Amino acid sequence: CDLKLRHVFLITFLILLAAASPAAAAPAERIFVGGTVVTAADAAPRAEAVAVAGGRIVAVGSRTEIEKLSGPATEVVDLGGRTLVPGFVDGHSHFFSLVDVQTQALCASPPAGGCRTVADVIAALARVKARRNLGEGKFVMGFGCDPALLAEKRFPTKGELARAFPDNPVFIVHVSGHGAMLNSRALAAYGITAATPTPVGGVIGREPGSQEPDGLLFETAFLPIFSRLPSPGDEEILAMLEAGQELYLRAGITTAQEGATMKHQLDLLRALGARGGLKLDVVVL
Repeated sequence: CDLKLRHVFLITFLILLAAASPAAAAPAERIFVGGTVVTAADAAPRAEAVAVAGGRIVAVGSRTEIEKLSGPATEVVDLGGRTLVPGFVDGHSHFFSLVDVQTQALCASPPAGGCRTVADVIAALARVKARRNLGEGKFVMGFGCDPALLAEKRFPTKGELARAFPDNPVFIVHVSGHGAMLNSRALAAYGITAATPTPVGGVIGREPGSQEPDGLLFETAFLPIFSRLPSPGDEEILAMLEAGQELYLRAGITTAQEGATMKHQLDLLRALGARGGLKLDVVVL
């Protein structure tokens, strides 16, 4: 992808790859040569070169044929023996998590992150608090925590989070995305108390010997508040989505998914597309 392969990755043009004729466009804006081109088309599964114009694949074939489409301004990209493939289609992800990646602490353990202990998780949260200058009362959030992979085999406790962040609500999302650990300030922000009944299909962790919440929420106890988490403003979200797409593109993914789209998120995606900020195809579910 460091060879700007994203310009030719669009999976929707696979049919063009199979059917395009070198005579279809001249001159090309960019030509890729010097490697194997995988078209994923039964009629011609391999080729030597590709020509691109206007952000679209306009011709595919032998190097000799495609180089005939070169003009004075054509950029020729030598693949150096590497393989050019169609863009990957993301099977399942959450496109709007690009905002989380940029505003929350990565609390995952290796290989996805660097947290090996409870102290590492707290340190990751502290770095985000400092970097974003989150003052008193502002949520400090982390994601990707898997207690089973930490040395202590548990989340940071409510007490540990209280000592580390006495003035901030803290919210650490489990790696599954189906639960979280909250400190006392975060529990209070969402009205979770000893009197809160555990909903059907949900989990509210309790302190030993009492009904006092210990901070752990899962499934139906977690999902209603997940949709009400603090979020940046719309313009900031749009900027983060536009910049964050590079995470997909660097991996060769040109069709992404938002696996649980809310109406407002759909409106933001449409706004980003209207301003020309979407470099990916995004499937919304």
